[in-house]
Amino acid sequence: MKKIVFGVVAVLSMTLFATSCSDFLDRAPEDSLSPSTFWKTESDADLALAGVYNGLYDIYGGYYNNFVYWDCTSDNYFSNFSWEGYKTLTTGTSTAASPGISFFNFLDIRTCNEYLANESNVEWSSEEAQNEHKAEVRAVRAFLYFWKSELYGDFPLITEVLQDSVSAMVARDPVDKVREFFVSELKDCIQYLPDKSDGVEGRFNKQFVQGLLMRYYLFRGDYANALSYAEEIRKSGQFSLPSTSYADSFLLANQQDSETILSYSFIANTDRYLYEPMYLANGINGWSSLVPTLDLMDAFECIDGLTIDESPLYDPEEPFLNRDP
Repeated sequence: MKKIVFGVVAVLSMTLFATSCSDFLDRAPEDSLSPSTFWKTESDADLALAGVYNGLYDIYGGYYNNFVYWDCTSDNYFSNFSWEGYKTLTTGTSTAASPGISFFNFLDIRTCNEYLANESNVEWSSEEAQNEHKAEVRAVRAFLYFWKSELYGDFPLITEVLQDSVSAMVARDPVDKVREFFVSELKDCIQYLPDKSDGVEGRFNKQFVQGLLMRYYLFRGDYANALSYAEEIRKSGQFSLPSTSYADSFLLANQQDSETILSYSFIANTDRYLYEPMYLANGINGWSSLVPTLDLMDAFECIDGLTIDESPLYDPEEPFLNRDP
């Protein structure tokens, strides 16, 4: 009898333990997002949207991957250090084994595709909010393809989430097909995006997307289309030339002035790459990573609006006299 009682108690104990264990192990993680509980609310969509915008970091604000560094591929700046990725481009010594800085990646595009694959599961407050979020993601993805295709030409056009390494083995698509895609996407997204004044600072707005199309047509030499989008931006009445001086336009207080179409901002004290030592001279504790050239200085006009080759005000003995500040 004792053996039977002990056996029943043991079975019950094991059953309760297994049930308790299962409940404990099956709990959703409390310190991270879980696919089983995410993509439910509009707040989830906002978090995912922030992740999409984070994909622009390598272009606008990364340590070595930003627009200021890209001047090192022109005659405006020179990059001193090969490990930063731009010196090989400047000197024309890049190879397949040592290409220099690279933007040939797909995590940023995958993030956009993942958002677009899941956003319909969200309980949206309104169709307008859903369309605006979706248009922002499509526009970010189009911008990424614009950037990458300008750099590499033919580029894989991926518009869905690839599930494994086998499906990710895709060939490059012709650059014309990629361009046709992002132009079509940008044009369609404009209708769902707010004006700059009605949008959230740091998020894509209608005029920024029009500006991307304007830039694309400028790159192609299609000046009629470029002018038409420039006119759309002008007629919106959203922007004007500020009254600040050239120097004051770089101050923190004026970072979102009346001519700013889109700003890529950071929370204070969390990201300060723009002011890191790589931009400063060695003599003031900098690294001199980016060294301005004489060509850059010579590109500044004189105060009469004429270049130094044209203006009678230019004095080679006093090169800073009567120059654009």
